[in-house]
Amino acid sequence: MIYSKFQRFLTVIMVIVLLACFAGPEAGAQDKKTDVAAVITSIKGKANVLPHRSEEWKGAREGDFLYEGDKIKTAAGSNVSIAFLTGNEISINEKSVFTIVINEEGERGIKNAIEIEIGEIFSRVKPGTIKFEMRLPNAVASVRGTEFNGRVRKNGLTTITVYKGIVEVSNKFGKVLLEKATRTTVKANKAPMPPVKVDIGVKPPEWRKGMETKGALQFNVDSEEKIAGIPFEAVIKVYSLTGKFDSEFNGEISLISDSPWTDFSVDGKAWGVKKAKINGGKTKILVKNANKGVVLIGVSGAGLRAAVRKINFSLPPERTLLLRIEDEEGEKTLKLKFER
Repeated sequence: MIYSKFQRFLTVIMVIVLLACFAGPEAGAQDKKTDVAAVITSIKGKANVLPHRSEEWKGAREGDFLYEGDKIKTAAGSNVSIAFLTGNEISINEKSVFTIVINEEGERGIKNAIEIEIGEIFSRVKPGTIKFEMRLPNAVASVRGTEFNGRVRKNGLTTITVYKGIVEVSNKFGKVLLEKATRTTVKANKAPMPPVKVDIGVKPPEWRKGMETKGALQFNVDSEEKIAGIPFEAVIKVYSLTGKFDSEFNGEISLISDSPWTDFSVDGKAWGVKKAKINGGKTKILVKNANKGVVLIGVSGAGLRAAVRKINFSLPPERTLLLRIEDEEGEKTLKLKFER
């Protein structure tokens, strides 16, 4: 009899534990203090990220999300490509340090902004997207739909070169408008110098060789409303920059999410994969997320524009749990149904 009561006690404890497991992880476990701003699409060499409000640098990896307030630096002989969720793209040259600016509460979703301490960054701002700002020690470059290069030397000397479109460079001392194939130089406590013509040809800076965007990824799901814990299918396709499906593309892509509760599979058997291969321009993967709430999920790849979707996960309306209990009367099955 004592043994039987002990067994029942263990059964109750087991039920409590299982109920906790069925409740799922807390939605606030991934509480972010700032918004997701961009994703790292490629890294050549070594780069590090200092997360917002952190004092510890960590190694950057392809597929990592970057948040407003994060600081990024590249090592000697290294460069990085980053895609903002708005569609804007930047390439960072070696020995560069910059921060993704936190938008004020009333400006969220209105603009992207970066602040360069030192180094060189090439920006490709997608036409029709939100405003993009490059903040330099001696000036601010503001654009919509253009390609330009910003460089800050150790002595603070700043140069802005435009490859396509129009860029306004300004500070409290004055401003200039740069058109294609023009450049301005800005010194400390001086207005931007008048634009000068430069011979840029049709190619971006030499250090960006091999970093050019050649296509765009597309991440398709049948609905952005999903049930936590239930796998769903996503179709990934590659398109040219002109919008044509690229049936000849073959390569590897990264599977990304801003939630630790997200899992990917390419065959429905092995979960936890981080990469997928694309053949003939498209592939299918399975995705599941154990947490409730809005999660960013997508794909990225070198030379490709990243694709990210917001998926809202909710708990199932009901869950069923089967327990097998054995006591002096024999084995019994207990069926428990939980409803939200």
